Amino acid sequence: MKKAQIVWNPIKSKFNLVLKDKVIVSSNRVEYLTWLVDQQKHAKILKAKITSYEIIAPVTGIQISDEAGSPIEQVSPDFDINERFGFLEELITLVIDGEAKSLVVSGEGGIGKTFTVMDVLKKAGKVDHASVMPSIEDLNIKVEDEEPIIEEKILAQINQPKGDYVVVKGHSSAKALYRILYEHRQKTIVFDDCDSVLKDTSAISLLKSALDSYEDRWVSWRIEQPFGESDLPLTFKFHGKIIFISNMPLKKIDDAVKTRCFKVDLSMTKPQRIVRMRSVIANIMPDVDMDHKHEALGLLEENLHITNDINFRSLMNLIMIRRSGSANWKKLGAYALTA
Repeated sequence: MKKAQIVWNPIKSKFNLVLKDKVIVSSNRVEYLTWLVDQQKHAKILKAKITSYEIIAPVTGIQISDEAGSPIEQVSPDFDINERFGFLEELITLVIDGEAKSLVVSGEGGIGKTFTVMDVLKKAGKVDHASVMPSIEDLNIKVEDEEPIIEEKILAQINQPKGDYVVVKGHSSAKALYRILYEHRQKTIVFDDCDSVLKDTSAISLLKSALDSYEDRWVSWRIEQPFGESDLPLTFKFHGKIIFISNMPLKKIDDAVKTRCFKVDLSMTKPQRIVRMRSVIANIMPDVDMDHKHEALGLLEENLHITNDINFRSLMNLIMIRRSGSANWKKLGAYALTA
């Protein structure tokens, strides 16, 4: 009595009944494979003594082979691009609510990754740390206060936790990452196109601690201080959440990070980008006539063969050209895509 697995193979567009990395039976319908096992109707199933099954979708961590013993590449079942953006919104909400600690969002630039993350945070009522500045009332400065007292009050307000999340862009060293994690240890940290923290080995070691599955996530920086004492502790407990937004392909992100995070791969073909743009075009430049926006998108779709610049930025450029009223807007738009 053995238990097999039913997995999807998109290369052949079939479901495989797999036992010990070997494909026993294949079918276009998973229901047929489950019926064969339940009814014990196939000679190969009987010979392999398979009496139960587990449906795996998508397949992860299993290397299976075909009947000739050749490895079959594991690829997840395709999901519609709008479905994937829907999954992204749900997973961001899990992170915001503290149900999940981290999320990696990967895919080409200009396809709406950052916009979606920021939009979900905003709709959840979360406040950007950078937008919160102490008011005069918060400082509680009095006329009789001397300079040291004023400085102390200002620093106290500056160092107080403000906002719900912080956005980190550009390059960050491992030491700078340690400070970011410490200063925002209670917040959601969004690393937007800050791929240096996903490549540096020291930074990855810090992230492994911050993203760990343990209830107490202790992050440490234990090195000699050549220029005197640091204002940072050698170790601290991290309570925050992290969202990575990266243009790097998911497969190039270190496994130590990926295995600790939920993952959403938003890589798209050119036609899929058009599908995505069409689904959200009402939200793009809302002050522009819809007919003009659809005409601009149509021009972009017509020119897929001459440009790789298929993203929201190029679409917005075409919309501006269409809105200009130029009689030659189509030629101007096509030129803009190839310049």
